[in-house]
Amino acid sequence: GERESAHYLDHYFKDGENHVVLHDLRFLVDGEVTQIDHLIFNRMSIIYLLETKNYACNLVINEQGEFTAEYDHQRFGIPSPIEQSSRHERVLRKLLERLEIVGRTQKQPDFHHVVMFHPKAIIKRPSSKAFDTGNVIKADQFPTWHQKFVDALGIGAVFKSALNMRSLDTIKEWGEKLKRQHRPEDLLSLPD
Repeated sequence: GERESAHYLDHYFKDGENHVVLHDLRFLVDGEVTQIDHLIFNRMSIIYLLETKNYACNLVINEQGEFTAEYDHQRFGIPSPIEQSSRHERVLRKLLERLEIVGRTQKQPDFHHVVMFHPKAIIKRPSSKAFDTGNVIKADQFPTWHQKFVDALGIGAVFKSALNMRSLDTIKEWGEKLKRQHRPEDLLSLPD
């Protein structure tokens, strides 16, 4: 599922001059481990954290933001990928601060979370007034979601972001800094 999502993202951003896309990062910061499926930097100091879930089932999200997977006649709760992505943000913010990755005005990047499911998933959602699931999409819908997000920013947000504009070379350098912090899991280690 993560590889398929990576394919959609890489295809969408392949010739772009405003974004750096990284996949499958695992960081260890102050004893906390976080594994990020996809991270996208843009030149205006916006970071998209994308969490990929690959369930071959129907997915139900209720008004409290609880996720349930339905297989035939079986149902079981699954951890909230939205909350999971928020936990990733907390750890990543610490790492960005240490690496001095900031906008021109020394502002931390703005984070936006997206949860991507397999394109064949069936997602049952509550009303947007009860719980907004606008950031829960099928992986092939990211280009449409991204365009709507950019269109909805508004002039104030664009002006504020423009103050933190960085060059493509700078965000590529940030991407390289983050890649050097990747700590793969030791698959040969035994439990304590």
